[in-house]
Amino acid sequence: MTKEKSSMINLGLPENMAIQLENLNSDFLNHHFKAKSGLESVDWVIIFKEGILSLHKADSSHTEYTKVAEELVESRFSAYNQIKQISHIPLLLLELLHDNSQIAEQKFEKLTFIHDKLIEIHHQFPAHDKTSNHQLSILKQSIDFISQIMSKKPQWNIEGIIQLYSSYLSNISNSLEYNKEFVTKIQLSRFNDITQEWIDEQGLDLHATRAILVAAHGPRPGLIEFQYYIDLFAKIGIVDAENERVYNLEQLPQHFSLLTDKDLIQDFLAVSEKNKVIGTVFADDPKMMFSDVLAQKAPGVLHALPKPETNPLSLLGHSKSEKGICPMRTQNSEMNRFFSHPSSTVLSKIENQDCSSPVNTFTSYF
Repeated sequence: MTKEKSSMINLGLPENMAIQLENLNSDFLNHHFKAKSGLESVDWVIIFKEGILSLHKADSSHTEYTKVAEELVESRFSAYNQIKQISHIPLLLLELLHDNSQIAEQKFEKLTFIHDKLIEIHHQFPAHDKTSNHQLSILKQSIDFISQIMSKKPQWNIEGIIQLYSSYLSNISNSLEYNKEFVTKIQLSRFNDITQEWIDEQGLDLHATRAILVAAHGPRPGLIEFQYYIDLFAKIGIVDAENERVYNLEQLPQHFSLLTDKDLIQDFLAVSEKNKVIGTVFADDPKMMFSDVLAQKAPGVLHALPKPETNPLSLLGHSKSEKGICPMRTQNSEMNRFFSHPSSTVLSKIENQDCSSPVNTFTSYF
């Protein structure tokens, strides 16, 4: 006998009454998401999106916000951007060497191209201070690493490339650490300068301000711009500002341009602010609406759910020896085997690699 699907359980309410109930709920949701009542105490909104900080001021009724200032945080050819780009070279090389979509000969052509471009940049890079010297070191070590690969092309092997790449990362690790600290200081100092400028010139009142940061989906834990605003509000006595004064909105990068400032303020921020009011009134918890209200009930229900039964037919045609076999291991060429090989401390051994699970090579520097 087929079990009744849990989603199909019916309370027995007549259909016409069920429709009325559904309509009432729709009215609530429509009113909730269109409501602007949450913005009465918000005079200023700061938005950070696609490298631009903008400041928006409310009118007397708090129904419209006008952009009064805008600052590009870092220019295209700023030290901040160039140092990040140089620090990404090891990632560029790893992505290329680990790209399974290309045959080895194509990889070598790209490596040659990168090698030649890095030599040009290295020759033109000015050596005038400690920061420049660290960039020159990364460039030189990267050039040497590629040269070693190219020189061993006919008889290259997996173990050799793993050792070389690990050594390469070790050689540039101090410079990468220097770069992380340097660009963090640049970025946060720039944010602080802009904030002070807006306080002086626009009359920005931080106590009546909200900040919205539009970040790429799955932002790194500890996003420094988010940390800046949390710290900024803490310095004026507003603690625990996450989802209270500072909002982090995740988006796929290709969708950034679809979000207007008006959307962020009138839709996202207004609803978020109203959610705080609802949470406070309903449960004396302004953050209640920022998490699933059913969350605390889930563990008990999950514990009681039965384990799915295996369909015997699904086992046909699957032998134990086939599970986890990586197509990379069928390559005849030792050189091709390397180019599909993930890193050891950086790249894990391929012989027991299960292709069904993604490989974390190494953490992005920043």
